[in-house]
Amino acid sequence: MKRVYVNEQWCLGCFSCIMVCPYGALMPNAYMQGEVAGNNMAGGEATFDKAIAMNSIGFFGLHLMTAGIYEGEETLFSSETGYKRLFVQKGNLVGYILIGDTIHRAGIYTSLIRNKTDLSTLDFRLISEEPLLMAFAKNERACKLGDVQ
Repeated sequence: MKRVYVNEQWCLGCFSCIMVCPYGALMPNAYMQGEVAGNNMAGGEATFDKAIAMNSIGFFGLHLMTAGIYEGEETLFSSETGYKRLFVQKGNLVGYILIGDTIHRAGIYTSLIRNKTDLSTLDFRLISEEPLLMAFAKNERACKLGDVQ
């Protein structure tokens, strides 16, 4: 079995590495739930309120990822190599469907959904087309990359 090693200096905690892994499509929610359960069993008080529906699968090199709900205003991108459908409600990304080459950096979308990020705080047009950290404000990028506590 192949192993994935995390470089903590660059990890955003978005779990996109697990989402693309054929062995761990549902692992992000289970991992976070287990962490909260362990904390509570050790006497702490933790809650887990960031679970979202998600799944991923690949067939013969074609990958598909979905997360969240499919309601609200839709943004659609399609090309010869991929298909992307984003769903926005009340200023928040609430779901996506990604097929083909559009799955790259899907963890950024997952993070926006999970954290209920207000889309007015970033360049949503840019991030809709291509999920990149440069769509976030400079201080938010620094925070995500570990420069700000």
